Parts: sequence; structure tokens; C-alpha cells
Amino acid sequence: MTRTVEPSDRLITGEELLRMTDVDRCELVKGKLKEISPATGHPHGRLEFRIAQRLGHFVEQQDVGDVMVGEVGVYTNRDPDSVRAADVLFISHERLEHAAPEGFLDVPPELVVEIMSPANAWEEMRQKLNEYFDVGVDTVWIVGPCRSTGASTR
Repeated sequence: MTRTVEPSDRLITGEELLRMTDVDRCELVKGKLKEISPATGHPHGRLEFRIAQRLGHFVEQQDVGDVMVGEVGVYTNRDPDSVRAADVLFISHERLEHAAPEGFLDVPPELVVEIMSPANAWEEMRQKLNEYFDVGVDTVWIVGPCRSTGASTR
């Protein structure tokens, strides 16, 4: 059972967030928990898989790093901590060598992919973009929602 993120005056750290097992899906923004959409729909999941699959295939062939999926926590600020949840990311072997062996990613990946969902506001997405770039992410792809017309993509 999970509990809903409740407002608190106390700032928490990324390490504390990592140990919390009873909270709904959230990000950490300047030490405060921010609830994010509890689940994505199947179009979002399908798109996330396809992007990760194609990117992962290229990265494996070139042996240049790792592709990660599943709301990977990336530190975008320290003291107070911010941990953003990336849908898909690519990080080179060189950068990954400098990352902590456990926990949220404390080294900026080269690429972050964010897939917009109906719950995302552009102002919030711009804030995430700024945080990613400020911490050293080289490229961010924003993938907009697909408008289905009954056609199938393969």
C-alpha cells in the first residue's frame, strides 16, 4: 500500500526519497515531494518502449554506453535536492564510470527523453528542461502526445 505525497515544511534529500517505499510516484523538487501522474496509459508505454528499443539497439551496436528506462531518478540539484524522473536516457560509459554504484543517477546523462502525457503542463516541462541543461545534460528530446486517427504505426 502506498500513501499519497503530503505537503511538509521539512526538506528531504534524494537519499531519503530513495528509502521511501510507501509513497506514490513522485519527483523531488528543491527538497519537496511533487506527486506525478500515478500511471501512464498504454500509448505512453508503447512510445517509451519503442524509443528505448531503437536507441538501445544503436547504443549496443556502437558499445558507447547504456540506455535506461522506467522513470530513472536523475539528480538535477543538490542542497536542496531535486531528483527528476526521466522516461528514457542515454549515458556514455565515460560518464557512468563516475556515477555512484547505487541510488539515483548523480552524473548527468548525455540524453534525456521526456514523453508528454495529458497531465504534463508545458511550464512544468520547461522547468525540467532548464534543470536538465543546468546540471549538464547535453540533449533533451520532448516527445509530444500522439493524436490517434485510427491509423496504426509500426
